[in-house]
Amino acid sequence: MPSHIHSPEKMAAAEKVQNELNSYAENAPAMYKAMISNLEKFRIEEERVINDLLVNREEALINQLPTIQLNQLQIKIDGEKGIRKNIEKLEEFIFEETINYLKNEKIFSTDIKNAKKAIQQVQKAVDSAESDVTNWNASIALLKKGILALMSESSTEEQQSVDKILTNIGDEEVEFIDAKGNLVKAKIKKILENRLPKNSEEMNSFGIPDAPGNTLIILKLGLEFAEIEKDEAVARLLQLASRAELFEDIYGGVKLADQLIVDVVNSVSYNNLLKVEQSVERHLMDLSIDGRRQYNLMNNSKTSRNDSYVISFQKLHETQQNISSLLTNLRYLYLADLIVARADALYKLSSARLDHRESILTSQINDRKYLAALTSISDSLVVFHRGGFTREDASDIINIAQAIAVAVLAGRI
Repeated sequence: MPSHIHSPEKMAAAEKVQNELNSYAENAPAMYKAMISNLEKFRIEEERVINDLLVNREEALINQLPTIQLNQLQIKIDGEKGIRKNIEKLEEFIFEETINYLKNEKIFSTDIKNAKKAIQQVQKAVDSAESDVTNWNASIALLKKGILALMSESSTEEQQSVDKILTNIGDEEVEFIDAKGNLVKAKIKKILENRLPKNSEEMNSFGIPDAPGNTLIILKLGLEFAEIEKDEAVARLLQLASRAELFEDIYGGVKLADQLIVDVVNSVSYNNLLKVEQSVERHLMDLSIDGRRQYNLMNNSKTSRNDSYVISFQKLHETQQNISSLLTNLRYLYLADLIVARADALYKLSSARLDHRESILTSQINDRKYLAALTSISDSLVVFHRGGFTREDASDIINIAQAIAVAVLAGRI
């Protein structure tokens, strides 16, 4: 009794499923591209919102600074709501956020004690992700080479042991692009390292059904999944690099703001300013009046060599230094405040956008995996119902396709 029984109804149903899957595969990329494009618009809007925030804060600070009492500067810096407290809170926050991200990505190390170490760990993950992209590119190049060899007249579908494969083609080279865009050449045996079973018996336990075209179908399916995995590795690399860049940006801002405050506190005039019971504006006016008085005394001196001239010159110079130091200290305080405000707003907006982008990319990759599995099954069913394979051959191919798909979807490949 023949194992293949033609059924027009089942063939039509299989072709309908095949067409619908092909249609979805054609339209899905545009859908995900539109989502990512909309996120880029959010990024541009983020920059506008942050710039508006800083402009408003700048205007508020310009209006506030002249009225600050100089003997209250220490409260402004070290008080409960002072700039230093805001810097410490932001550094603690970015440390916690980086640790949480490392844990979510399963790349957390217990020896991380501060934000700097945590960010370095993210950067290490970026380097590792680059290696993953390069490895997948190598695998894809090898699969393509195998498909081309299989499609040539001299190729054979004979199943070979690992030792025989490496002996025959191990020293052949394939070309591919690494994660940084460089052209790389590698020997096949190097690419296969740690990827094939360690012994021939284990390799031979995985059999491909002896039917015309089956090996090619499996190779093409493997290539499709390898390309999906490569794209997933690229997406992960971009995500990690974006997070590392964001964490480094915020941490750099925190350290710059802290250094500005340190420079203020360590300045020669800082302790003297804390003794002044005047506002910034009043003190600057008094210094200016004193400066003009010393300048007039210098002009009234008959010679630049007499004592009154020298004393007036020295006092004028001291006054100018006091004015310069005060303005510099106020400028540093003002910049530190703006840097902390920017870093806080930037992180909250950017991290939300990156979370959204990662969810879109993850959905897209998973979508492609399921689609590849379903498409391979529908293609085999169509071939079967058209009479190309026996029922047993089609079933074998579908089972292998399902095994590959389930393994990939479960994260085992």
